[in-house]
Amino acid sequence: MRVAHDDGAVTLYEGDCREVLRGMAEASVECCVTDPPYGLGTREPTVENLIAYLGGGDLDHGGDFMGKDWQMPSVAIWREVYRVLRPGAHPPGGTILDPFMGSGTTGIAATRCGFKFIGIDREPEYVAIAQARIIGDAPLFRRPVKPSARTADEPTPTPGEAPK
Repeated sequence: MRVAHDDGAVTLYEGDCREVLRGMAEASVECCVTDPPYGLGTREPTVENLIAYLGGGDLDHGGDFMGKDWQMPSVAIWREVYRVLRPGAHPPGGTILDPFMGSGTTGIAATRCGFKFIGIDREPEYVAIAQARIIGDAPLFRRPVKPSARTADEPTPTPGEAPK
């Protein structure tokens, strides 16, 4: 594991999320938003494979997507994510976690909305891309976002349409 970037608002790790998550304090993040590598394989799992997976084992589904051997995140990873989540709401300025960060889109959205961000990816090239995108985006957008005056019942305007 390597800390690729840490400025107090954005922390990016290069490494296996299992290792990084184990080192995080319990109830230390408000939200987990992620798009894990799942179901990207050439084999359907058997009932025995799924039972083993739910018992904490890995699920080998013959993953080969974009030239990478993707593995289904284990149940143990999701237990660690649950452990580091803080119960309750998502206060402004809270921390968003993405244990499968990829190119950093969640980090861009989180920092644009005034949240802190912790991103983890095991692929050095994706960590570098995410760092360039998130940190490069920061001077333009890292500021608290004013709450919308729109009520929950009002529809969101479509792009190019004036709000009602």
